[in-house]
Amino acid sequence: MSPLQRRYLSLAVGGLLVLVALWEIVAARVQTSRVPDDGAWKQAAALVRKEWQPGDLVVFAPDWVDPVGRMHLGDLLPIEAAARPHIMGYPRIWELSIRGAHTKDLASLPVEVDTEIAGIQVRRLKNLPMEKLADTFELLPQAKFEGGGASLVLAEVGFAPHRCIQAVPAPSGKPLRITFPSLPAGLVATSAGLADVFKRRTYRHPAKLDVEVAGKVVASLAPGIATGWTHAPPFTHPGGPLTFVLTADQPERLVCFAAQVWKR
Repeated sequence: MSPLQRRYLSLAVGGLLVLVALWEIVAARVQTSRVPDDGAWKQAAALVRKEWQPGDLVVFAPDWVDPVGRMHLGDLLPIEAAARPHIMGYPRIWELSIRGAHTKDLASLPVEVDTEIAGIQVRRLKNLPMEKLADTFELLPQAKFEGGGASLVLAEVGFAPHRCIQAVPAPSGKPLRITFPSLPAGLVATSAGLADVFKRRTYRHPAKLDVEVAGKVVASLAPGIATGWTHAPPFTHPGGPLTFVLTADQPERLVCFAAQVWKR
């Protein structure tokens, strides 16, 4: 390579580095400008408070903006709502979101209010009216256990709080069976996940949760390290015993689940 060619190459590389640096500066400023400030959150919170009704639920999207949302509306999100198994039972749901994110559980709900305040999208969604007939949390003392036990806890699942029944199935794959002897007829909603981020980091295999009616599996979930808190499709229960079967092939799979019976 001649001296002249080396000089042109050096100039080209230097020019490229300058362009990259300028692009990073512009990108950083654009990203910063897209983040709503404290004043924007105060305005969005004021709108929610103005039309808030007892029984409403408030959520934030994406998940990482949740701490910011709680700073402004945390008093409207008690632990019972924050640690809820699912959105059933909340007739109106407020979602405050940024950057086009939305809560996946709300995807099928009709939108009643949709407005934007300085980069924060505020939506109010209408949920189906439901009446809770039974809750496995309250019926846990009546449950029958085979292959282990379980307890009612407030656990971290998917980096979020969840009130749930926690059990640890044997790593041999031997099932842990929890039977609730008498549940009313209705629509059963089941949710599950793996608790404790440190356990998930050490043992990376998923667990399995089957729901049985009269010996037949009617719903299944496979909570893993990346699934977070997941929901099985609701099913119609004819009434009577309901059995939850937990299995795992690794130790210390802290399986958390919740189930309720609902009436439309």
